[in-house]
Amino acid sequence: MTENAVIMGIDPGVKTGIALYQGGKLCELRTIAPVDYERVLLDIQPVLVVVEDSRPIKALFTGIRLSHKAQVKVARNVGAIDCLCSIIFALCARHEIEIEALSPKEKGPKLDAVTFCRKTGYTGKSNEHGRDAGMVAWRFRHRRAKG
Repeated sequence: MTENAVIMGIDPGVKTGIALYQGGKLCELRTIAPVDYERVLLDIQPVLVVVEDSRPIKALFTGIRLSHKAQVKVARNVGAIDCLCSIIFALCARHEIEIEALSPKEKGPKLDAVTFCRKTGYTGKSNEHGRDAGMVAWRFRHRRAKG
């Protein structure tokens, strides 16, 4: 992997968080819309994409008491995120970009800006979507491209 190679973390959603690591250092956070996924992948050409993906988790939100209306809302939101993950995987396959999935549990809890800065050293502006993307790719930031 060259020094210029980029590892990209993605936290999918209507407001999708993007984190870019170069040389193991978090250099940028962005928030984009799903319609921009392909353009961003082609512009950046990461050697690895790491996406937060709950699809492998068999049971979500078990043990939480929710009203029927709340359960439907959660189900719709999870389904929408699952669809976005499928799109990201398809785009990476189309453009031959290596991709890894990381479950929300593996990513860990949401971090506030101060804690995120302390952990990553990133001092730029951030929001919860960008910080989540940053933590999704954190353990992969030094990863070398396959091949």
